Amino acid sequence: MKLLAKEICVILLASLMAMVLVLQVPNVGAVESAQEATLNFLTDVVRIDLSKYDVTLRTDTTKSREDMGGLSEEAIGYILKNADSELSANPIFIDGKLNNINLYAISGSPAYIDKPTGSIIDQTRALLQRLPNYSTATYLQQFATMLSSVTELENISMVSGNSKLVISIRDDFTYIRLLYSAGGIDYTRKAVVFGFTSDGSLTYFADAWDLYRLGSGTVEVSETDAIGIALGAVPKNYAYDVTYRNETTATITGMTVAEDTIRTELTFRSTREPLTLYPMWVVHLYFDQVYPSNFYGWTVYIWGDTGEVIDVQAKLFMGDPPGSSQSSTTTMDSTTSKKESDSSQIVSTTLTGEPTQQQLPITPDQNPNNPEQTTATNELPLTLYIIAIVSAILIPIAITTIALKKRSK
Repeated sequence: MKLLAKEICVILLASLMAMVLVLQVPNVGAVESAQEATLNFLTDVVRIDLSKYDVTLRTDTTKSREDMGGLSEEAIGYILKNADSELSANPIFIDGKLNNINLYAISGSPAYIDKPTGSIIDQTRALLQRLPNYSTATYLQQFATMLSSVTELENISMVSGNSKLVISIRDDFTYIRLLYSAGGIDYTRKAVVFGFTSDGSLTYFADAWDLYRLGSGTVEVSETDAIGIALGAVPKNYAYDVTYRNETTATITGMTVAEDTIRTELTFRSTREPLTLYPMWVVHLYFDQVYPSNFYGWTVYIWGDTGEVIDVQAKLFMGDPPGSSQSSTTTMDSTTSKKESDSSQIVSTTLTGEPTQQQLPITPDQNPNNPEQTTATNELPLTLYIIAIVSAILIPIAITTIALKKRSK
C-alpha cells in the first residue's frame, strides 16, 4: 500500500510539472503583435516617451496583398496626445514585419526619453544601431559603415559593392537611404530609408531590403536592341477615328515616330514574380507631331534580361503638349486644318487596335519569407507545447489505470 502511494505521488508530481509547462510554453514562443511592435519601435528606436502621452489606437486593418504573393498587410494608426503636443504614428506591416512608418507632429514637438543630439547623419547612425535586427542584418551594418565616411549633410551618392548610399535634401525634408544597385539599375524598392524634417525629427522610416529579391541582375538587352524591339512592337498602319462637334468624323492615320527624339530608361519591374525584381527597358517613342486627341507617341516596356515585350501604351496628354506655351487651338502642322488639330472641337475618339493600357504597379515591395530568418527557435516551443498537452492528458489516465490495477490485485 505504501508503494502504491509513492507511485501515485510521483505521477501526480510529474503531472503537475506538465501542467506548469502547458501554461508557460505559449509565453516563451509568443509572437509580438503589430500594435506591440509599433509601440516598442516608438519607445526603443525613436525614443519617444510614451508615458507622457495618452495613446489612442485609431485604426487597425488587415488585407491580403495579391501583388505580394498573398502576404498580409496590416495598417495601424495611433494618436499620441498630451497638453503640449500631438503626434500621429502610421505604420504598415507586411507579413508581420514593420515595412514602413510615417510619424507626423500635428502640434508641438515630441517628448523624448533621450532627445536626439548631433547632426542628422549622427541621428541616422544611432537609429540604425537601435533597430532590433541591427546585430544580425549585415545590410544595416553596411549602412552605418558607409554613413561614417559622410562628414557634411549634402546631396550625395556613393556606392560600395551592391549597396548605394543616397542623401537627398528636398525643401524642408532630408532623406537618407541605402538601396540595392546592380547592372546600372538602382532597385529603389529593395531599400532602407530614413526621412527627417528640417528640425531633425524622424518623420519616415522604411525597410524593404529583405522583402524583395533579385530575379536577375544581368541586363542582356542593349539600349540599341531595346529601341529596335520597341520600334518593331508598336502597331503598324495604326488608325483611329475622331468625331468633331459639328458631327463630322475623320480617320487619323500615318503617325510617324521621330527617331531622333527616342528616349530610354533602364529600370526594374516586379510583375513577373511576386516580390522579385527584374531589369526592364522603358522606350519612349515620340511622333513627328501631336495628332488629334493629343496622341503623341508610344511607350514600350521590355524585359531587360530576355527582350520580351511586356506592354505597349499610347502616349496621351490633356491640354497643351508638354513644354508648349501655345493654346490647344493652335494649328500643329501647316498641312492640317484647324478643325482637325483643335482638340477642343473633338467630342469622341475611337482607336483601332489600341494597345493595352495596363498600369505599371508602383507599389513598393521585400521578402519576410527569407529562409535565413527561419530558425528552429520558433519550432521548439510549439513542439514542447504539444508534448506538454499530450502529457497533461495521458498522465492522469495512467494514474487512474495503475490505481485500478493495484486495487484489483
